[in-house]
Amino acid sequence: MRKHGSSPLKLPGFPRREFLLGAAAAPQLRASPAATANASIGARLPAEWKTSRDPETGRTLRQLTGAKANSYPLYYFIPSITSDNRYLVFHSERSGWVDLYRMDLNDGAITQLTAGRTKSK
Repeated sequence: MRKHGSSPLKLPGFPRREFLLGAAAAPQLRASPAATANASIGARLPAEWKTSRDPETGRTLRQLTGAKANSYPLYYFIPSITSDNRYLVFHSERSGWVDLYRMDLNDGAITQLTAGRTKSK
């Protein structure tokens, strides 16, 4: 999420300036039929933040998403964090399709931005 050699991202409410997107390594997970049926533009979801400590380094880790689906940042050269540092925009398959979501970095609330019908490859 950052260029090699650059300083850590400055996110409000994140004292260690570290974050992860959850479930990115779990391609076999898919959204439930109920989640797919309720998916719509503007749908607001509660924060999914979870904090843990790395047992080897003692560093604090914050997982930002916790849906049982892939969630990942925008394409390589497109910033996922808005220029005002208020939102994180990301792709997620939580609806059963690849859609865009916006996470408010102040309170963790997630808002669905698209309702397309694109499957990940």
